[in-house]
Amino acid sequence: MVLQTTQVLNEKAILAALEKSFAMIEFNIHGEVLWANENFAQAMGYRLPELVGAHHRQFCTAEFANSSAYLSLWNNLRNGKMFQEKIVRVAKDGRMLNLEATYMPIHDEHDRVVAVLKVATDITEREAAKAQITSELRSMSEELLSRTEEGITRNQQVSSAILRLTEDTKRNLGVSG
Repeated sequence: MVLQTTQVLNEKAILAALEKSFAMIEFNIHGEVLWANENFAQAMGYRLPELVGAHHRQFCTAEFANSSAYLSLWNNLRNGKMFQEKIVRVAKDGRMLNLEATYMPIHDEHDRVVAVLKVATDITEREAAKAQITSELRSMSEELLSRTEEGITRNQQVSSAILRLTEDTKRNLGVSG
């Protein structure tokens, strides 16, 4: 088998496939939106013209946007370090979205970071389903623990009753110890 050393598919076709499949947004190195695709706009509840010029902070929770982790994220991106993780972002209407996101620094011909491309998938429904299953399992576990504790208590009560009955029977028959 011969290993292909050049790209086989057309770069425009590859980019079109990525744009069709993922939410994508491009920021300058200061966190301002340069471009976004329709998938990103729809997921976040915006129209495309509303996004250009907006700052990345507006998509974040206030807690994250005001944290040292936020400053670290952008410093690392400006220094060429990619970021990939499950994240929470805030849609225009205030809904919290769970995203699987990759932030990729874009370099110019002199290897300087000139922009950041974020490619994301909305995993909100998947995370909600996982949280629901976790909650149900926790509830089942608590119910099982409660039933087990109730069973132990009943067994102790039965054991005590049998012991009292045995002692009463011995006394009634005049048997000692």
